Amino acid sequence: MQREYGRRRLLGQIRRAGRSPRIELAEQTGISRATVTTITAEL
Repeated sequence: MQREYGRRRLLGQIRRAGRSPRIELAEQTGISRATVTTITAEL
């Protein structure tokens, strides 16, 4: 459940901001850089 929440939050930020470096996505969402990397790799 937590993973799905993080994924939705990250996808929402990508939709709003467009292309962004993973470090910025992590800072903007409060999700760890490692988790952002894992989620984006799955995309």
